Amino acid sequence: MITSVFSHRKTAVKAGHAMSKDWTSGLLVVMWLLYYYPRAKVVVTAPTGRQVKDIIFKEIATQYERLRLRFPEFKKDWLTTQSLTFGSECFATGFTTKETNEMVGKFQGFHSPNMLVIISEAEAVEHETFTQVRALMTSDNSRLLELANPLIPFGDFHEHCNTERLGYNIIHLPVQKSPNIIAGKEVIPGMCSTVWLDELKNDLGPEFADDPEYQARALAEFPQQSSHAWIPLAKIKAAVNKRFPQDDKRLFGGLDTAREGNDETVHCVLEGPRILKLDCFRKVLTPETVGWARGLIEDCQLEGLGIDEGYNPGILDWLSFERMPVLGVNFGGESPNEKLANFGTYIWWLLRLAFMEERIGIPNDPVLIQQLARRKVEPQPNGKTKLESKAKSGAASPDRADALAIAWYVRIMTVGNLDDVGGDEAENDAAIMERGISRTIADRTNPRKKKTPAGNVEEDDHEDMDVSFTPFLSDSNDIEE
Repeated sequence: MITSVFSHRKTAVKAGHAMSKDWTSGLLVVMWLLYYYPRAKVVVTAPTGRQVKDIIFKEIATQYERLRLRFPEFKKDWLTTQSLTFGSECFATGFTTKETNEMVGKFQGFHSPNMLVIISEAEAVEHETFTQVRALMTSDNSRLLELANPLIPFGDFHEHCNTERLGYNIIHLPVQKSPNIIAGKEVIPGMCSTVWLDELKNDLGPEFADDPEYQARALAEFPQQSSHAWIPLAKIKAAVNKRFPQDDKRLFGGLDTAREGNDETVHCVLEGPRILKLDCFRKVLTPETVGWARGLIEDCQLEGLGIDEGYNPGILDWLSFERMPVLGVNFGGESPNEKLANFGTYIWWLLRLAFMEERIGIPNDPVLIQQLARRKVEPQPNGKTKLESKAKSGAASPDRADALAIAWYVRIMTVGNLDDVGGDEAENDAAIMERGISRTIADRTNPRKKKTPAGNVEEDDHEDMDVSFTPFLSDSNDIEE
């Protein structure tokens, strides 16, 4: 990697899990500034602040401290969490790609005769950022280094790795090249090991070689989608950063609660047909989850929030007690569509329709994209269709995709039409019950008026509370009171 940067104008590294991309980047930053002192600049960018500050600049700090042990004249305060400064024309700085997209001129002013740009997690970087980076590459000695796990087979990074005319030197680092795996023992602590690789194969099952996660994180190859995938990858690609008319700004949410280990608690907010926010947390307590959900409902003024009640029904109970516009979703419950095996398959079917008809928009989030693309279906002996269970797939829980499916279901229940949910011909007892329940939800979540003991109607005590959740199926003449 280091040799390529000094020898080639553009380098793209597609690497497997824990192959020292960031460690090498930290070393490279310090080397570049020293080699071309006093006129050298480095710009480091990545999709999130955590990747910039806690990963890359942490590695820069490690290398800089090693340097200071030998040369004390290098001062400690020259390094911060997002910069390393040797002089007015010799420094490294870091910021997120979100900052660059929101401030088009963010990259301006960083020209140098010796310019290095490092883009980490490049598969998740927007096209606009790469456009701005080109404006930095004006001097003869400008260099660009892109680093990523090849998680999604489209986008700028994918094109850079597969289009020869663009002039990238491609470095391929599958985990089989890790010194720890070659030696069969730990040679370099922290790099990918045979233990991790064996665990991954075991978790993914006998067909691990065909799994997108194995292809991307072990083989460092862009994954190929299974023919049994529920949502075609081409349709997912079409939804990335898709724009819609601004007349639909109604807000709905989905909450998928985490279990244990590396599962995520995910809060998804839709503005119209596109994702507005996707907040992800690990190992959070129930009160924290409730507080975050309450904040989203109040701050974003959500019309409705769907909550996965399979793991922790207390969250739904808590928010219901506070008269929030919430709706419980039970993935294992009965499907309103008789052709689908359970309720989870049903709401994923609604989500699939949205992607197939290209009426949904998602961010360029590789984790979300991979979760959407890997869900498979399996026919049942009774002729019904069922999503492959998470346990059987062996893959990590698709928490982000589940949160999106829940949010989309709440949106369809509120602003959709009967065609969206299968039509009358697919209706069964569960669908009829759902239509009746929606009236109860609307009554429970709109506490504007209440009866006094004398039978009169007065305003509710919650004067500052403006919540309503009236799903489109609430009008039913065939439900007995």
